[in-house]
Amino acid sequence: ERRSGVHLDLKEVGYEAEAVAAVLAEARRVTVTSRHDASIAAVRETYPAIPALLTIGGGARGLPAAARWQLRAAELAPFGRLERCGATGVAAHYLLATPVLRAWCTARGLELLVWTVDNDRALERWLRRGGADVVVTNRPLTALGLRDGAAPRSQGR
Repeated sequence: ERRSGVHLDLKEVGYEAEAVAAVLAEARRVTVTSRHDASIAAVRETYPAIPALLTIGGGARGLPAAARWQLRAAELAPFGRLERCGATGVAAHYLLATPVLRAWCTARGLELLVWTVDNDRALERWLRRGGADVVVTNRPLTALGLRDGAAPRSQGR
């Protein structure tokens, strides 16, 4: 079954309702992601039927080493954050998408979106049944081939 929709990634806090309303005016299916707990909570409050996934990973450039380590350690166990903001899932950088996170999401009926998976072996792993609900890649033809059991298609990587 082919499904299409809009992925709205909120980068700042405070304009969630307006942004979702604008996208809903043009699309039937919308999924919202944000690394800001407050944005996810705002979307869930205003649009409870819209999937809203808390993003973990990335965003550590410029942080001192100690702050970077603290951020990454917290991202390895984001369970309290996910519950507090009411997220319907997690959008995890592939290095943070651990089996523990997958099991936790599965047990609670939460979606797991894994980004950005461009390595063939990692794509195969995440595209297997029970891997991720959504896999984001810069190599869509390769991902489709791997998903469908065909040989990977070269896309310059």
